[in-house]
Amino acid sequence: MDLKFNDEIKYCEVCGKPLNKKVVINLYVKTIEMMVLIPCQCEIDKEEKKKVKEENQRKQERLLHVQKNSLMDKKLKEQTFKNWNHEIGSQKLFDFAKKYVENFNQATKEGLGFYLYGPTGCGKTFSVSCIANELKEKFVPFICISSIKLLGRIKDTFNSKSSDSQSSVINNLDNAKLLIIDDLGAEVVSDWSKSIIYEIVDTRIRKQLPLIITSNLEPEELKEIYGMRIYERIIYQACVPIENSLGSLRRFEGEEKIKILSEIINK
Repeated sequence: MDLKFNDEIKYCEVCGKPLNKKVVINLYVKTIEMMVLIPCQCEIDKEEKKKVKEENQRKQERLLHVQKNSLMDKKLKEQTFKNWNHEIGSQKLFDFAKKYVENFNQATKEGLGFYLYGPTGCGKTFSVSCIANELKEKFVPFICISSIKLLGRIKDTFNSKSSDSQSSVINNLDNAKLLIIDDLGAEVVSDWSKSIIYEIVDTRIRKQLPLIITSNLEPEELKEIYGMRIYERIIYQACVPIENSLGSLRRFEGEEKIKILSEIINK
């Protein structure tokens, strides 16, 4: 005996894809035809977005362990594009930071960050805090931390009572789609600190993860203090060097990255 069910195909009013389909089940004594529900493209896209959002939230939770020593205290959490003071802040820097956020997916694909340098008190930290806070609203996992606090956090692992290790702290940085190291050069520079900075920068390059660095050091000063190896990794591979005035993009040998960044922010 065959049992038949309503074989009407229903379609999604939005994407036009079917919402059900007919299946035939062959049993020993009978054949059953029945309609079963299937997800349309709308539902598939919705579920995919939900999974991505949930995964980003989980990553952000894992990052909180590192972020307890980050720059994102109450004051810096309030540093957003909405409260940017256009009377004293650089409009070019504001426009650049906004464009970077708007085109962050493209920057991520290229593993593209920047090295923002200039004198103290001219808005470097404020601008990268704006970027971090804007990305946080989009559930993009990030770490925004000063070089002093980052190295201090790693040093804390040397304490016998610490539950973390140096490698675990560094590895946790990989959970961040964007890593922002603020005020590079303000820390006590030693062979140990340089080896840590090199490892962090080199890992971001190898995994094609964006890195933003702010510093008072001009690129030539960076080379003098940190050595050619770190200088080349930062300036030629990980970051595009940008003067804080944003009067121009400084031209170094990394011409391709400068071209890509220019295309991103000029979209």
